[in-house]
Amino acid sequence: MAKPLNKGEFVELAFPTNNGAVQGMAEILEPRVKASSGCLQPFRFIALEDEASNSLQMALESLQDRVTAGRGLRRG
Repeated sequence: MAKPLNKGEFVELAFPTNNGAVQGMAEILEPRVKASSGCLQPFRFIALEDEASNSLQMALESLQDRVTAGRGLRRG
C-alpha cells in the first residue's frame, strides 16, 4: 500500500488465488513495515463466506506444501 490505513478500520478485501477468489470484510491492524515505497499492513478477516474460506484454506495448504517441499530439496 502507498500509505498505511488507520488501525481498526474495516475494509472489504478481495484477492485472487489459484483456488478461487477470496473476498470478505477485514479489520486493519497496526502496520508492520513502513518504507518510502509503501508499507505492509496486516489485517484479519471478520467476515468470510464459506466458499472464500475454503479457497483461502486450500491456497494456504498449497503454499505450506511448497515451502515444505522446498526445505526437503535443500537438505539433500
